[in-house]
Amino acid sequence: CWPLCLLIALLACWALVAAVPAVLLADALLQHAYAAKQREIDDFVDGALHVVRLWYLTIRLAARRLARVARGQVRRALDGRSAAEAVRDLATHPVGTSV
Repeated sequence: CWPLCLLIALLACWALVAAVPAVLLADALLQHAYAAKQREIDDFVDGALHVVRLWYLTIRLAARRLARVARGQVRRALDGRSAAEAVRDLATHPVGTSV
């Protein structure tokens, strides 16, 4: 078991030694790109956040409208009865209440 653990530890160390310089280089390149185009990137992120907020509000509004329409449809279908009365009528007279 210990040779396998030693092999895994060596592979992890090798991966760490290989990955750290690549990550540091990528970070330096991203920082340089951000510094060069900071205003454009900030405007893009701000615009994307506005779009996400608009979608969220649109979905919320549509869901509220759908719930309101569904409540109205149920209210019309019940015709002034409670839900318990409608279920009771359906259980006692299934054919008469389906029409």
